[in-house]
Amino acid sequence: PKQILAALSAGPAGASTAEGGVDGDLKARLEKVIADAALTERGPGEVFLQLNRFFNETQDRKQTLELVRELAKPYPKRAEAQFAVALAAYNGGVPEKSPENIALEAVDRALALKPDWERAALLKAELLARRKPDDATAYLATFIVANPEARAAAGALAQFYVCLLYTSPSPRDR
Repeated sequence: PKQILAALSAGPAGASTAEGGVDGDLKARLEKVIADAALTERGPGEVFLQLNRFFNETQDRKQTLELVRELAKPYPKRAEAQFAVALAAYNGGVPEKSPENIALEAVDRALALKPDWERAALLKAELLARRKPDDATAYLATFIVANPEARAAAGALAQFYVCLLYTSPSPRDR
C-alpha cells in the first residue's frame, strides 16, 4: 500500500486544485485503490492506515478530513477506516474543543469493531487527555486490564501518571 499511495501522489493532477481543495482525479484514484484492496485477502485496512501519512503535507486539514470521511463511508465495518477518520480529525481537521468531537466518535467506532486494538486505544487516550487527563488514565487502566499484553498502552499509562504527578498541586499548595 505504501508504494500504491506513493504512485498516486505522482499522478498528473497532483493532490490539490488551485482553490486548495482535493481534486476529483485524486479522489477517484484513491477510491479505486481502496476498492481494489477490498477485493484482496488483506482488505483495505493497510490503505486506510496510510492515508493520513499520504496527506501529511496538506495545508488544508479540514479538506483532508472531509476526503478521508468520504473515502471511509463505504467501509463502516472496517476499524481501519474509522481510525483513519479519527486520525484526520485529530490532526487538525476539527477544532480541539469542538462540541462535535468527530475524532473521539470515530475512534470509538474503531474500538467497537476491534476492541483490543492498541493503536486505537492510544489515540483514544490522547483525545481524552486533551479534555481531562484523569479520563485518559482511567481509560488506559481499564484497557490494560482487558488487554494485559498491551505494552505500549502500559507505557502510555505510566507517562500519563507521571504527567499527572507533576501537574497536580502538591499537598502544601492546597
